[in-house]
Amino acid sequence: MRRKREYPFIFKVFAAGILLLGIFFTWEGIARAEAQQSPVFSSDPAGSSVKMSPLAVASMAGYSQVARVVELLNSKQVLAEFVDRRFVVGDRLILRSQEEGVGVIAYFVVREVLPVEADGAETVGDETGGTDRNLTKRKFKADLLRISGNYLIQRGDILIPADLTFENELYGAKTELIDPDGSVGFVSSRYRSLYTQGLGIGETAETLKKDELLLAWYGYLAYGAKDWLTFSSYLPLNAFGASNFQVKARFFNSLENKLAAGLNFFKIPGSTESVFNLSFMWDSFSSSSVITHSYLTLAVVTYDNSKETTAVRSLGSSAIQSGYEFLLSNWSRVLAGPSYNFETKALGGYVSYLKIWEHFHFQLTLASNNLSSVKLDVKDGYYGLIDAYWRY
Repeated sequence: MRRKREYPFIFKVFAAGILLLGIFFTWEGIARAEAQQSPVFSSDPAGSSVKMSPLAVASMAGYSQVARVVELLNSKQVLAEFVDRRFVVGDRLILRSQEEGVGVIAYFVVREVLPVEADGAETVGDETGGTDRNLTKRKFKADLLRISGNYLIQRGDILIPADLTFENELYGAKTELIDPDGSVGFVSSRYRSLYTQGLGIGETAETLKKDELLLAWYGYLAYGAKDWLTFSSYLPLNAFGASNFQVKARFFNSLENKLAAGLNFFKIPGSTESVFNLSFMWDSFSSSSVITHSYLTLAVVTYDNSKETTAVRSLGSSAIQSGYEFLLSNWSRVLAGPSYNFETKALGGYVSYLKIWEHFHFQLTLASNNLSSVKLDVKDGYYGLIDAYWRY
């Protein structure tokens, strides 16, 4: 009788992950194709359909919520014209290019709303509904927060209040448009910097904002005590004698670079041994679609079997890696890069796909602790990981 072949569990997990990855790419491809075939239309008085202009699309939320750039004051400030009194100092704005197909290219913040007597305001007819009411045309100064390196701001470009709470096709995936510092209110996770690259990859230099939470399906919980300081722990392990905690502090933050340091403590269950890892993270915004993540973790205190857990970064072993985060057009991410473990003296690597919604993250990863070892082995070979977590 022929014996049925049994496949390792990790192989089954990896195969399931590849299948799910294929489903995701197929689904997103269909969605993008449908979006491209469905332009925005409105009806004219005669009942015929006409394609809406960028200003008309923006005006759907109300004429008073749209402004136009009328003058470039200096390299980081513009003068914009608007109608009515809806813009106030501190408002975060997105700038959409007047050129068709370009989309959002910059973030601004309202610096000063000019008084009526100073800006030469005039009374104009309501362009959205005839001339049955009068509106006051005014101006404000806005400071540049971030801009895409591939585009220039022009007179006539449109400024709209930034609403990053949900997916919006106006917001093309660019590293320059990732949630600028100082934004207020809820921001969809797809527009934020990644807090982590995943369990089997390593940390980033990003910290959670104050009172922000991240919860993974396996019980990992992170909390933002300050905008620059985050505490975390694998909660279920504490109940089984494996006490653990992590601290990450960001000590440098600019539009192009972020630097952070972390401390990881883990008590080995059933023994008196403990693990201390000191980690350093550096994120660099390399281009409009790529972010570089450099990661170094050093085992200050380790244990005898640290080589058995190299798949989990900062768990008793020392490693260095430099990987890349690629932004896809729908704000999903692809992560890839090499790594080197000092204990095993082996070159590894990883490739990962991360799909992000408003709160939920789903990730599929193929990694290796030893690229030269062609076998499925989480200790010394290739392995797959499925990760899922929520960010609030």
